[in-house]
Amino acid sequence: MLWLKRNTRFNELMKCDVSGELIGPGDYYYIDDVDGVRIKATVYKELKDKQKEETWDYSKINAAQSEADYKRMLQDATRQMLGSTILDRKVAGKYDPRPEEENEIIQDLYNSYNGGVSNDWYRNY
Repeated sequence: MLWLKRNTRFNELMKCDVSGELIGPGDYYYIDDVDGVRIKATVYKELKDKQKEETWDYSKINAAQSEADYKRMLQDATRQMLGSTILDRKVAGKYDPRPEEENEIIQDLYNSYNGGVSNDWYRNY
């Protein structure tokens, strides 16, 4: 089993058994408890990443990329369609004013509720 350790002695230099690099003060390294092999942590990470790249199944990525492209194209088409038709839609209150009859009914209700008092009474003071 590999154990992660750190070289804490300022005057001790070790050698990585895999790459031959020096493990200086403050460097992390792995040591195998069975046979005592030392490997610098950065070298171990590089080897691990290289192994992941070699064993990775790229068909999953290719399928995901094509699905993502399809979703992106579908979203772009939807946005373009909505952008071209949004100006044709009516906005409530702006392009569709109330009919004159409805305005008269609202004014009559307002006057009957307020007892015929106009709403600009404060201007007289």
